[in-house]
Amino acid sequence: MYRFICTACFLFVLNAAFSQGKTSLVVEVAAFAESAPDGYFDKVAGVYETLDVNYIYRYYVNVPDINAAESKKKEVREAGFINARIIDFAQLKKECAARCHYDPPKNTGKRISDFGFNPTRSTGFDPNAKPKETAVADPNVDQNIQYIYPSSGSADSPENFHCIFFDFDKSNIREDAEIELKRLVSLMRKNPTHQVQILAHTDARGTTEYNNALSMRRAVSTQNYLTEHGIKRTKILKKPFGESSPIALNELASGEDTVVGRQLNRRVEFIILDKSGKILNVVDKINVPEKVQK
Repeated sequence: MYRFICTACFLFVLNAAFSQGKTSLVVEVAAFAESAPDGYFDKVAGVYETLDVNYIYRYYVNVPDINAAESKKKEVREAGFINARIIDFAQLKKECAARCHYDPPKNTGKRISDFGFNPTRSTGFDPNAKPKETAVADPNVDQNIQYIYPSSGSADSPENFHCIFFDFDKSNIREDAEIELKRLVSLMRKNPTHQVQILAHTDARGTTEYNNALSMRRAVSTQNYLTEHGIKRTKILKKPFGESSPIALNELASGEDTVVGRQLNRRVEFIILDKSGKILNVVDKINVPEKVQK
């Protein structure tokens, strides 16, 4: 089952239903860091997709009243979405108005359960699966490289680790990235007063808005890995940059795409600070090949 993404506060989950002029009650079926494909919610009728201010995709079903909501929640949980819950947007909006800014998620217009359940159909959607290496016909387009991390020679700790890299248009944690994250977890556990900043980036494919959202999803996936391994959320700060801060060329002056450059730009970097706020020299710098240096 797709990992259910929880947030500490309901205040970012507010009223996609209002934007449609419908009931203030919905059943939230699930919430994911990446958009679910058509057919993923085949067992549940009427599911529509929204995107909140944290760039989390939330999937709702409108219901007319609380009795219908309870019935639908039970149905959704029986269909396998065990974290389904009822949300009363009117009540949340009322509670929020007194102490915070009201910023509802936006309906993406995508409905993904209109064609009914087909028990023989497989979507192939597994956000937690490890990426597989596959042949790519065009060697210059969208290849994912299991990056060989060269030491910069700049760090002064045997607990060094590196930034992590992502596949094209993905935010799942790769096997090579998990090696680095385990080192980060070990460091943070030994030094519970340390803080970590997650700086998330994309390459230049896609729109600015999309890449901003993608970098946030990469930051969220990285944060989730750390918290699942015992690092307190209060010790983590996420900073999504989208495509705005490339470390390498996405294409050469000739217009030729650079596979290595784009892969280097699809990354999360880390800044580790001690309790006084001093930046620690425990993260190796990225060595960018000369051909794709900016």
